[in-house]
Amino acid sequence: MHTTPFRATPLDIKAEADVLMLEGINQFVAHGWPYSPPDAPEPGWSFYAAGVFNDHNPWWGVMPDLTGYLTRMSWLLRQGGNVADVALYLPEDDALAATTPGKATINGRMDTWITPQLTQSLLDGGYNFDYTDAGAIAAKGVGHKILILPDVERLSPQTCAALQAYAAQGGHVIALNRLPDHGTGLMNAGQDAAAVQACAHSLFPNGAVTLADLPAALHGMGAPDAAGLPSGVGYVHRRLDRADVYFVANTTNRSVTFTPVFRAANVAQAWNPVTGAAQVATGEITLAPYESRVFATGSGAAPPAPTQTLTLQTGWTLTAPDGKAQPVSDFGSWTRDPALSHYSGALTYSRTLNLTPAQAKGHVTLDFGAGQPVPPPKRAMGSQALLDPPVREAAEIFVNGRRVGAVWTAPFTLDLSGYVKAGDNRLEARVSNTAVNALSGRPAPDYGPLTARYGERFSPQGMTNLQPLPSGLMTAPKLEIAP
Repeated sequence: MHTTPFRATPLDIKAEADVLMLEGINQFVAHGWPYSPPDAPEPGWSFYAAGVFNDHNPWWGVMPDLTGYLTRMSWLLRQGGNVADVALYLPEDDALAATTPGKATINGRMDTWITPQLTQSLLDGGYNFDYTDAGAIAAKGVGHKILILPDVERLSPQTCAALQAYAAQGGHVIALNRLPDHGTGLMNAGQDAAAVQACAHSLFPNGAVTLADLPAALHGMGAPDAAGLPSGVGYVHRRLDRADVYFVANTTNRSVTFTPVFRAANVAQAWNPVTGAAQVATGEITLAPYESRVFATGSGAAPPAPTQTLTLQTGWTLTAPDGKAQPVSDFGSWTRDPALSHYSGALTYSRTLNLTPAQAKGHVTLDFGAGQPVPPPKRAMGSQALLDPPVREAAEIFVNGRRVGAVWTAPFTLDLSGYVKAGDNRLEARVSNTAVNALSGRPAPDYGPLTARYGERFSPQGMTNLQPLPSGLMTAPKLEIAP
C-alpha cells in the first residue's frame, strides 16, 4: 500500500483491492495491527511496512464500511464459477530456454511473451482470460472457448496433439505472431521439431495472427463477454446456478461514461457494492474514479427521476479538538489554521438543514463533489489512488444523532433518505484524516537502540521530511433531492 505508516487511506485500499479482485483475488488479510504500549504517544507504535489497521488510525471510524465492502465483494466473487473465454498459454519452455546463469527464472522472463499490449488487447476487446500451461493441459485439457499461443516457439509433440484434439472438439486455437516449430528438449530434438512443425501447419492452415488482427480474430470466434467497456474499466463474470453476475470496476482516476453490453441475457439489476443499494442497470452509465458496480440478471430497476440541487455553502461550524465551535468561512484544508496543521484525528462539521415536507419525503442524497485527478508521482511509493478527493480522508455522517453511513470513496455521496424529516435537521460530518500530520510535527523515531541490539532488520519507509497532508472537507457539500 501507499507507504509511510498511516499514509494509506480508505480510498487507496479500495483502489488496490478492486484491481486484485479483477485479477481473481476473493479474500483479503489486513496487514497489520501493530501493538503499542499505553504510554506511547498517539498514534502509537507502527510497523515499518503496514497499513496500520487499528484504532490508532484516525479514519478507523469508517473501517466497518471499508471492510463491509471487501467482505460483500469477497463473498460474491466466491459464488458460482469464473467465466473467461480465453486461455492464455504460458510458454514455460521458451522461458527456460532463455535463462542465463544466475538468472534461471520462468516468471521473471514471462513478460517477454505476456505483454501489456497483449493483455490490453484482450481486456479492451471484452474478453477475460485465465492462464494455462503444458502441465495443466495434460492434466485437465482446455476448458475455455479460445486458446492463444503468444509467440510460442517450443511445444512438446504431446501438447500439440492435445491442442489438435481440443480443436477437433470445437475449440479455437490462435497462434500469435508465429507458429511453434521446436520441441521442448534436446533428446530427439530433430524428430520432435518435425512433429511440432507438421502439427502446427495442420492446426493453423492460415498461419499466425498478428496482435493488430487479434481483436477481429476473437470476434470471429464469438461475441465478447462484455463490450463497450473503456480502457481502464475491468470486469469479472461469475456464473451461478440461477444468475450471472458481473463485477465492473473503474481503475482510473477519471470518471468514465459508457454503455456496457453484457453477453449474459437479461442483465438488468445493478447494485452499489459499497452500500448494497440498487441502481439503474440498463443504458448509459457513469463510473466515478475508482468506483465499482455489480450487474446481475433479473428484473430492471426504475429510471432516475429529476433532481433538485441545494448547495450547502453556508451555515456550517467546525468543532475543534478543544470542543470549541467556529464558523466555516470557506471550505478547504483545516491545516491552514496553524493550531491544526499537525492535528491528526476527527473534527466535526455541523449545520442545521431545513427541509419542506415534500423534500423530506423525497430521495435525499448528500454529495461532497467529485475530486480531482492527480498525475502519478515520479517515484511511486506503493499502490495509491491518483485522486485528490473532496473528503480528506473519510467522513462519518450523522443526521439528528443517528449514524447514516460513511463517505470514503467515489462517488463521494450518501443517501440520507429515511433519516431526514420535515423542518430542522441536525447534519454532522465527522471527518478524519491520517496520522501523518501528527507524525510530521515530531522527530522521526530513533531506531538506533533496536539496531544496536538486533542488527539492521528493516528500513523505515518514508519517515523523513514528513509534511502535513490536506485534511477536512475541500468543497461545500450539496443536496440532491429527487421526488
